[in-house]
Amino acid sequence: MNQETCRILLIDSSPERFSALSSVLKEAGYRDIVTCDPSTVTVNCVAELNPHIVLIDVESPSRDTMEQLVLIRDHCPKPVVLLSQDE
Repeated sequence: MNQETCRILLIDSSPERFSALSSVLKEAGYRDIVTCDPSTVTVNCVAELNPHIVLIDVESPSRDTMEQLVLIRDHCPKPVVLLSQDE
């Protein structure tokens, strides 16, 4: 699989961060980037979009987000990268 065929599910609640991350990923050659808001990420969402990797960028992951990650791991395992910044 190369960058052009890799589907990335980008989960981010900040339009500014989403735009910045999307730009960096596109500059690196990734073309298939789909998005989801952290409050709506579910196992069904991940199963339906069928990404190769899930990239989550949140200031501070909520308990609900973490619980959904456990369900994703159990029901439709995908590599997950979680970026967090909590001052």
